[in-house]
Amino acid sequence: MARKLACAALAVALAVAALSADAPAGGRAATPLRTKVALPVDARDSSVVMLELGLAATHDAAARHPGAVVRLRRPQGGAVEIGRVSIVASGGDAQRYQFNLAPALKRLGRGVRSVEIEVAPVDRGGGEAQSALALVIRWARIVTR
Repeated sequence: MARKLACAALAVALAVAALSADAPAGGRAATPLRTKVALPVDARDSSVVMLELGLAATHDAAARHPGAVVRLRRPQGGAVEIGRVSIVASGGDAQRYQFNLAPALKRLGRGVRSVEIEVAPVDRGGGEAQSALALVIRWARIVTR
């Protein structure tokens, strides 16, 4: 009986730990969000290559100057920063951001067909990333003109 109780307690503890790892907590730094985006076939030959990114955010009054660093992750590791944004609480509505990808794509080489976009919450006022900032990538797409 004690063995069954110990196993049940362990299962509950693991479930709670797994759930708390996904949700932002008051004392923890926020973790980066990542999503993969396919490169259009004509991206290498286009004069304009833009990342359109939709971010939705909610944060409490403790968040001083919430923002995010947007990076293009290389397939072989490392990342290229493509921009920084200031985040305004939007109540879940997405704010639209655009970034010029042409310089970053030149660094990646010709064989890349998709890229990973990373959005890392930061405190624009200088300080640790805001754990109070709940950030969601609503959409990410690469467009050419």
